[in-house]
Amino acid sequence: MFRWTGAIGIALMALAARGAAAESFILLEPARDAAGKALMQADAGGALLPVLKRAAETPVTQQARRVLAGGFAARIPAIDAAARKAATEKPTCPALPEAVYVYLSDEDGGYARQRFFVTDASGKPVLCEDHFIDLTADEASIASGEFEEVLAHEWGHVLLRRVLGPVPQTPSRKFHSVRTSTDAVTAFDEGLGAHFQPVSARLAQTPGYRARIEGTAEPRLADFWFSRQETWMRQALVPQNRLVFDKDAPVAGSDAYARWVADETSVSFDACRFKSGGQMVTSEGVAASFFYKLLAAEPAALEGRYRQLVTVLARMKSWPTDRPALTVFVETWGEAFPQEREAVTRLFVATTHGATVSARVAALQEKTACAGASGDIETFLGLRKEAQAALDGAVADVLAGRVALDAAVGQPVWLANPDVKIATAPWQGKRSAPVVVDLNTARAAELELLFTDTALAGKAAAIVQARAAGPFAELDDAASRAGLGAAGLEALRKAADAFAQVGAEARK
Repeated sequence: MFRWTGAIGIALMALAARGAAAESFILLEPARDAAGKALMQADAGGALLPVLKRAAETPVTQQARRVLAGGFAARIPAIDAAARKAATEKPTCPALPEAVYVYLSDEDGGYARQRFFVTDASGKPVLCEDHFIDLTADEASIASGEFEEVLAHEWGHVLLRRVLGPVPQTPSRKFHSVRTSTDAVTAFDEGLGAHFQPVSARLAQTPGYRARIEGTAEPRLADFWFSRQETWMRQALVPQNRLVFDKDAPVAGSDAYARWVADETSVSFDACRFKSGGQMVTSEGVAASFFYKLLAAEPAALEGRYRQLVTVLARMKSWPTDRPALTVFVETWGEAFPQEREAVTRLFVATTHGATVSARVAALQEKTACAGASGDIETFLGLRKEAQAALDGAVADVLAGRVALDAAVGQPVWLANPDVKIATAPWQGKRSAPVVVDLNTARAAELELLFTDTALAGKAAAIVQARAAGPFAELDDAASRAGLGAAGLEALRKAADAFAQVGAEARK
């Protein structure tokens, strides 16, 4: 029995792959040394990459393949192929046929990644420049649907990176969650990924997945864990557009960091207050709701809808950084599909309750929502017609070019305090990242943490109250409107200088 080697082996493998039936998904696992340790290898630039091989046939991989053949997962390869075709950069993977690569990692899976080594027929590691999904899987996670749910989410990130390129460095250091606001790029990226979770649930065929989503599964203590609750919010609240509401006031307490964590992880929303325009376009939850309502078509039309998504992303060409990514996306959809321009604009304005276009429109919508939540039927019915007319007027103004889709958003004003650290996930004990906030979207608890031991300690409420009239244009504007005085303005400038030193960073 002979062994293929080097370039000849790779070429023969490619020919064999073309001659065989196309694989939709290729499952990979770590290549290991004699002691069973997963191998890593440096590329030409010194970056350490995992060394992978095709996954062996086991009960887990067989179970995974059955799941990948149905539900939403079965639609992913065709859409991914369209994204490959539309992409400007076309990374190569000479040792594997073109497919969706799923790496079954030993631990800490749940990432969209790029570049790995894969062993060829001779056992030699060959560099693969392509994107892949890093997941952990066992029989329990596959049976419960967690495997296919996370796969759908992470493939959403692969889709964006395939067409738009690497995600640019972003300012926010906060953890990903539909219950918080980060920055416009992160919200776009995570919001698209999050919307795939309820989409995959709608098409789920796995009995355990259906039981978990429909609420017929037996309750478990594990369901109280943060990420399980986050999953529930994505499944239940994203389709209902419930994440447009602002949260209740921060909890009381003596420790600013504890108050911040409690506020960020809170699921207590105020039915009488919407997020501001700036908070809408930086909210992963709001982005997810918009994508879900735009793209979650009937099963027969689903693939076509996502092909439209690929077309729009290709037209965008790169990640927007000078304007909110969501509003650029809406405008680009209207350019790519002029017959849908009015519908997509209306959907976005309705989803965000006009907050990105006009504070007046959003205030009317907010007042109506509050009356409805409290059961005040006379006020609700009296306001509903006026609020709808205002929303219709905002849509008409945007379509006519009289007002921008993001007219009420304002530019981010990033501030930092490198002396105050946060953890990048609530459950991490180590606090290693500097606190970084946008003055135009930060909640009071964030500002309190930012201004710890500065001249602005205790001024968070005044800043948030002043901002309610509209986003701050600059630091002087914030200091003047919030009555912060010369010392307060100097503290703002120091925080702005600190952010200039800290800067943005690449998200993992």
